[in-house]
Amino acid sequence: MCNPNERHPKRVGKITSSQITVVLNGWHDEINELYADNAANKKSGKAGKVKRHVPAGWSDGAHTYAKELALYRLGYEAEEFDTYATRWGKEWEPMNRESYAMIIKHDIGPEVFIAYNDSVGGSPDGLISVNDTFEAKCLQLTAHLKALETPEAEHVTQCQHHLLITGRRYAHLVYFHPHAPTNNTRRKAWIIEADSGIHQLMIQESERFEKLIVEYVGKYTD
Repeated sequence: MCNPNERHPKRVGKITSSQITVVLNGWHDEINELYADNAANKKSGKAGKVKRHVPAGWSDGAHTYAKELALYRLGYEAEEFDTYATRWGKEWEPMNRESYAMIIKHDIGPEVFIAYNDSVGGSPDGLISVNDTFEAKCLQLTAHLKALETPEAEHVTQCQHHLLITGRRYAHLVYFHPHAPTNNTRRKAWIIEADSGIHQLMIQESERFEKLIVEYVGKYTD
């Protein structure tokens, strides 16, 4: 299976749309609070609240992603991964694209990598006209049926990032499963409108995360 970095060499080492949720959820401010800790209360023989202090910092997942991007920037090749779910998605994505293009009666361009700046970019599954992006999702059946009711938050965030990097207004998030029970459940298109507030947060957190990547680049080159 060809990994995204091979298809789009310019994306190597950049924060991408598919991982922007890791960046947005990765940072936490300093925490000072009182909370109920039953285990500590039993040990001390006292009832009440326990003080907790957590310094500001990045989550383990964010550190893992930053290390990965740092290694890519230093020339290490991306590790490929392949699961049944990813193979399924790649198998049915072309049909998702072609059939949706027929429904909207408009061509959908090919997947393309777009750099927002030197450290951020993304690969929408396609571009529609001058104002829209396209993202195809072909999930396993249970997850697909759930997404018909409510789109996955991570997918919506990914689409918002596509809108940020392209400067477009609408993202077509299209879920498709060829073997869903009925015609009405085989496809659901969610239209996501650009949100400037979310975009500003993405810019802010990406700039913060870039410093962590640079920190790891320095550690790995000392």
